[in-house]
Amino acid sequence: MKEKRRILVVDDERFNIKVLVDALKSDYKTSIAINGKEALERARSDAPPDLILLDIMMPEMNGYEVCENLKADENTRGIPIIFVTAMSDIGYETKGLSMGAIDYITKPINPDIVKVRVKHHIDREQYRINLEKLVKERTANLEKSLENQKILIENEKELKRRAEDASQAKSFFLNNVSHELRTPLSAIMLNNKFLLDMGLEPEPLDFAKKVQKKASALMKIIDDVLDFSSIDTGSLSLEHSDFFLTDVIKEAAESAMGKGGEISLDIPKDIPNALVGDRKRLQRILDNLIDNGLKFNSEQKLLAIGAKIFYDTTNKVTLEFYVRDNGIGITQKDIVKLFDEPFTQGDPSTTRSYEGLGLGLSICKRLVSMMEGEIHVESRPDEGSTFIFTVVFERQGREVPFEFPGGATSLQKEVETESLENREDVDINQAVSVVEQLHLSLESMNPGSVKKHMFSLRKFFSDKELSQLLRQVDDYEYPEAAKELKRLVEKLGL
Repeated sequence: MKEKRRILVVDDERFNIKVLVDALKSDYKTSIAINGKEALERARSDAPPDLILLDIMMPEMNGYEVCENLKADENTRGIPIIFVTAMSDIGYETKGLSMGAIDYITKPINPDIVKVRVKHHIDREQYRINLEKLVKERTANLEKSLENQKILIENEKELKRRAEDASQAKSFFLNNVSHELRTPLSAIMLNNKFLLDMGLEPEPLDFAKKVQKKASALMKIIDDVLDFSSIDTGSLSLEHSDFFLTDVIKEAAESAMGKGGEISLDIPKDIPNALVGDRKRLQRILDNLIDNGLKFNSEQKLLAIGAKIFYDTTNKVTLEFYVRDNGIGITQKDIVKLFDEPFTQGDPSTTRSYEGLGLGLSICKRLVSMMEGEIHVESRPDEGSTFIFTVVFERQGREVPFEFPGGATSLQKEVETESLENREDVDINQAVSVVEQLHLSLESMNPGSVKKHMFSLRKFFSDKELSQLLRQVDDYEYPEAAKELKRLVEKLGL
């Protein structure tokens, strides 16, 4: 059974006490005090009241003084007080409420009014108590949760530190082992080269060639481990030096042809050739992708290497490269993990047909990222793969024509700027719409809209045709860009 709430009735008149007690005794546990001193003693007892009905006019200590004492005591100031008095002047009521009372009942006493008022304040006080209890519980739970979270964060930091230490230890180990392997392997390859140059009989010559081939493959694995270790520990830094794109493409094509590949190049003659950046890392990316295309191809090894301007500014140029093969292709399941899971191949079994540690593509992604670019692959099983990546370089500030390397087939055709109506692959209406939208964007000088429509325009025009317009847009020369756009579309017959 629920315990009744305690009500203390304080009055020096027995009749008033009886009326109040009779009105409340059926619903509450009542007690009485006939003066202020006795009221304070009961309020400070081990079983204090939940509410006090307090008369104002009493001998020795009036109700105001009792209220003042109760509110001054930390243990009793929270007990609700309702003044009960015959003084109906608004000034008395205002004084009582200002001292901390919650209500004011005037005499003669109406039992029904008293019951309603008391119930209202008891319920409200109970709601306050329950709310405070709930807040304390929630606060305690929150503090506990924050403490647990703090512990989890500390544990996570510790685990992260241990993982970083383990990663560094692994990279340090791999780095040392690789260096130790590289030294004797270099000696083996050098001595074997002497054998190859000695004019051996066919059978020993064949053995020497096989040794050289396997040693070269092993050396590439060691180079992969060294590079991956350097990238993983953050010790690899990019070079910043002048180079020619011609030299990179020539070396990549010759390497591929030397391994039995048939190379086609899709590179325009006006591509920027004199660049500033890390030639060695670009060469490494291309070599890894070419080796990947040759390795996963057991039939005619056809490779296409392409390069074009992806984005161009006054001082910097973003080049997009691709390496396409006609190999076994890649499933969508394997594409998801292709660049992000080193030391793995699509076929993880020990009896797989293809050699290697599975580091090449992971290295490519990390190097491309360091060079402010992105890499992805387009592939289907049995339909070959196309690896596409972008990298950023600076221009040297001089124009040096790109030289097409010998031994490779060109996929580029000499195409002069012609009317769009003569281009079978172009939707004229869509091209006109894009041109009109770009023109409006240039007139309103809206950079976001200009870049959006410039991107769409590249579907219909080559980078060569748009080179001047691209530079003007990048330099925010919108009035000049609008004139160039008009000149271009007139020349193309729109």
